[in-house]
Amino acid sequence: MQRRMSLLALEDRLVPAANYILTNEHADLQVNYAAGAWSTFVRDHDLGVDFPAESSLQYVNTAFAGSIRPAGSTFDFLGVPAGATYFRLPNLQNPNLLYHGIGAEDVAPGTFGVYDPALESKGRQAGAGRWTRLQLTQFSGPGTFSLFRNGDAGPVRFVSTFQDNISNPEADGVDYTDGLGPDDAFWVLEGSHVHLNFAFSAVGRYELTFRPSAIIGGSLSVGPAFKFIYSVQNVGQLGFQATSYTANEAAGNASISVVRTGGSDGAVSVDYATTIAGTATPDVDFTAVTGTLTFNDLETTKTFTIPLLNDGNAESAETVGLLLSNFRPWDKPGGGTEDPPIEGISSTATLTIQDDDSTPPVTVTGVSVNAGSVQRSRVTSVSVAFDQHIAPANSAFRLQRQSDSAVVGLSVSLDNSGPGTVATLTFGGAVSEFGSLLDGRYTLTVFAAQIPGLAADYTLIGTPTGGPKLYRLFGDADADGQVTNGDFLAFRLAFLSGSPTFDVDGSGQVSNADFLRFRLNFLATV
Repeated sequence: MQRRMSLLALEDRLVPAANYILTNEHADLQVNYAAGAWSTFVRDHDLGVDFPAESSLQYVNTAFAGSIRPAGSTFDFLGVPAGATYFRLPNLQNPNLLYHGIGAEDVAPGTFGVYDPALESKGRQAGAGRWTRLQLTQFSGPGTFSLFRNGDAGPVRFVSTFQDNISNPEADGVDYTDGLGPDDAFWVLEGSHVHLNFAFSAVGRYELTFRPSAIIGGSLSVGPAFKFIYSVQNVGQLGFQATSYTANEAAGNASISVVRTGGSDGAVSVDYATTIAGTATPDVDFTAVTGTLTFNDLETTKTFTIPLLNDGNAESAETVGLLLSNFRPWDKPGGGTEDPPIEGISSTATLTIQDDDSTPPVTVTGVSVNAGSVQRSRVTSVSVAFDQHIAPANSAFRLQRQSDSAVVGLSVSLDNSGPGTVATLTFGGAVSEFGSLLDGRYTLTVFAAQIPGLAADYTLIGTPTGGPKLYRLFGDADADGQVTNGDFLAFRLAFLSGSPTFDVDGSGQVSNADFLRFRLNFLATV
């Protein structure tokens, strides 16, 4: 015999409403009558667990539940046009979907009176038996809900919330498109369960309220209303609320918000952690943390805190890497790995810890061209050194040709291996050729507005003399600002070699094409 466990015995684990997500189990809505009282619950036959109706969520995975509505007015009750997609938990088992039904299996034999529901069901259910009737009395959702037997060939329709605002009863007297009404009901025999097609016309959260009734002790007994909740691909995604957070080290704690978007059905969890992907030091600047956040049904925001340590040292801002991982439904009794597709968005973020002590200003300590090479025949990089570790973006730098104010396209790479950051600029766009600047003098600007701590813009105006000689003149191997006989001698020695100094087209060899370009620049001055 399969072990059955009542969730009521696990009350310490319960949290409010619809937190347990049932995904691809064999799970049925159950109705029972015992000791003079009606009750309903959801039975997970695979786990042997009974869930109170209000604490379970029936999940519809649209990746596998999509069905195409057949043509013909018989299928108008589905609430979508012919050929359109609706979502269905079928009455035949699919390993990727909830195998869902309705049962009265726990009702003791002889509890219900015998009758034939053919008349009240208008022929949709017939045969004398100990029946209970379940009436859909309330409904909310973004689309239409329907229950029917059989598949796409001659469905027997029991419930449909679709309203077409047309009075069009069929031969059996039922108007299947009149919205929620007295004919929206189905029947289950005492001690048995049935599987029907549960259909939904749109993604979202559906809440369905049923009221059971049966003949008990010779008279009609009507039970209380019970609500069941369905999520059609509406569990949502979890991620950091922002990609960056900032806190002062004197604040004591940094509060980090995690949000749930694109749906909020059921309880879902995510693990969080600080990482070493930053410049701050654990146990010196902050206390490393790990943990789990659980979003209950309909919850959309959670926070965790990171303890900050005030070390009393004047220093630049430091960073802490943040990570979210292991997105999953909240645990249910018996475990289970068949989860809905919860995804992570913005699963990484950065916390910047601002120092509250006096911080020295950031300064530019030097600029080098071509990593210190003398030649200006090809200029493939400009490096800017800072006295502190910083994290400037491309927009913190501008390199502009002086003759026409054309701006060079820049890519920036950072080296933090030394006491300060070295930002190396490489080139692209219309003011470059084969990774080198075009001929001309250039002006470099480092923007203080883009680099916290830099007191004012740093500007270097390139000339052929002094400083790092921020210019380019193809053929100028000795960097005197002119292509002369000395440069020609250097070119002759490099001809047919792989020297990058005179390889203007980056072909890997100094060739005739490079000589033609050199000849055009001979005796030119930058």
